[in-house]
Amino acid sequence: MTVTVNTAVQTPAPAPDQTVSGSCVVNKVRLVFRTDCCFHRLNGASLQGSNDRNSWTTIYNFTTEGTGKWQEFSFGNTASYRYVRYVSAPNSAGELVEIEFYNGSQKLSGTVFGSSGSFNNDSKYSYQRAMDGVVGEMWHGASQGTHNFVGLDLSGCSSTACTPPSAPGLTASASTITSGQSTTLTASNCSGTVSWSNGQSGSSISVSPSQTTTYTATCSANGCTSSNGTVTVTVTGTDKTDAGTNCSALEGFLDAADCGSIAGWVYDKSNPNAVLKIDIYDNSNGATLIQSGVTAGIFRQDLLNAGKGNGNHGFYITTPSQLKNGQSRNISVRVNGCSYTLSNSFKIINCSSNARTGVEEVEEVSVTNTELTVVSEQRMSAWPNPTKGELEVSFYVEEQKDAVLSVVDMMGVSWFEQKIKGAGQHQEKINLSNSVEGIYIIQLKKANSLETKKIIVTH
Repeated sequence: MTVTVNTAVQTPAPAPDQTVSGSCVVNKVRLVFRTDCCFHRLNGASLQGSNDRNSWTTIYNFTTEGTGKWQEFSFGNTASYRYVRYVSAPNSAGELVEIEFYNGSQKLSGTVFGSSGSFNNDSKYSYQRAMDGVVGEMWHGASQGTHNFVGLDLSGCSSTACTPPSAPGLTASASTITSGQSTTLTASNCSGTVSWSNGQSGSSISVSPSQTTTYTATCSANGCTSSNGTVTVTVTGTDKTDAGTNCSALEGFLDAADCGSIAGWVYDKSNPNAVLKIDIYDNSNGATLIQSGVTAGIFRQDLLNAGKGNGNHGFYITTPSQLKNGQSRNISVRVNGCSYTLSNSFKIINCSSNARTGVEEVEEVSVTNTELTVVSEQRMSAWPNPTKGELEVSFYVEEQKDAVLSVVDMMGVSWFEQKIKGAGQHQEKINLSNSVEGIYIIQLKKANSLETKKIIVTH
């Protein structure tokens, strides 16, 4: 009789080192979680530390989704461990493209270790891929579960343990103001650099929020960063608008928020043709106003078809530069002057200072004349976006000119293609129901030009 035993093979554990004299404090990680789909599988993963690789202590739990791009997570760990590791969520098989461990601003190095197994028994998915410095190769275990892990042995780490300074004490010269007024925020008990949640720095800043807002600030000294100090500024009389918006009769949806754009729609059911304004907030460290008074007056055929007044209720802006600093931001949209928050708000983005969309997108055009909103003939638009798979695309091709309408994923794989004979303004249906979740590019190839539009497919 032949007995076959499958055993999980791991990199051998070094002998326990109770002195951990060479270990470092890990209080930040940077990672890329996949690039194609399934971003929700980051939620539920954890970071753990150990001095013997037998007993593990959780030092951070991930409670957000991946973005397919670099994300940074800082946390208040002050304990020193020889071994640190990333442990996948129960519904994940690892699925990291890259991960880096940090002590403050210093990237740590050591010996990589991890769990065995590879997707489809292909060695190119081995755990070493998560720390080879190559974005484009992914670690993927053979099955889902918390048995998937990858980490570093920090026995040769040369940095000293980081002791974060105390959180700064924050005060406001006036903690209650009326809309339009300013107040001065001051940070005390910090001998280093004070960084505020609205992107400003310095021990004293002036703010003028239009809504009640909680501000946070950290103190950085000697390469270490403190936990957050907080202060709340209450703004009175904020649930009114000059245009008489009925704040109890609003409906809206945040379609998309990424490193390229923020877009959606909103309208007043009691006044269906009124053009509203919206405010954009970052909620990563309290509700911080990023941009105020954006007009939601772009015409959208899907809104008209759905009976949303005259359809002039869309908004689209380029993602503000202050959101692009390599940190995770939590985006929500409210109606200006109201406490109403658009459905599908609280989208996580993480953009570097030079972040761009995957391809150059066609510029969206809006006209401020709300009686007649003109849509440029040269503009491509798509709705709904995000989509469950079925969507419509509007574009312009000159009479009798040839063009090709296609959809490709971020790897360049084609999912849809249709030849077009120009007839002026076109409106075509696209069905991507069989596609996987992720980001896709609609392409309109003409004789001498290429127009593109990014869409998000969610199932």
